[in-house]
Amino acid sequence: MCQIEPGYDCLGGNSTHPDTCSDLCGDGLLIGNRPNSNYCDDGNNDPFDGCDATCQVETGFTCSEGTETSQDICTEICGDGLNLLTHPCDDGNSVDGDG
Repeated sequence: MCQIEPGYDCLGGNSTHPDTCSDLCGDGLLIGNRPNSNYCDDGNNDPFDGCDATCQVETGFTCSEGTETSQDICTEICGDGLNLLTHPCDDGNSVDGDG
C-alpha cells in the first residue's frame, strides 16, 4: 500500500501523472537537504518568530540545527540594527561602549 511518508506532503497525482511530494512546512522536520540557504522549519507556521509560514528565514533572524528529528532554532541577529524580539537594544553594530 502506498502511503505518504512522515514529513512530506504530496499533491497533484492522477491516473496519468504521479504525485509531486515535498517537505512538509511547519512540522519541525528537515527532510533531505535544505532546498535553499533561506529555508527553515521551526515546527510551526507562526510569523515573526524567525521562520515564517512558508518555511523561509525572516529578516533579522538566523535559523539552524534542524534535522530529520529536530526543528530549527531561530535566533535574532545582534548588530543588524533591527530590534525584533529579544534584544533590549540593537544599534546596528556590535561595538561595546556606544550604548
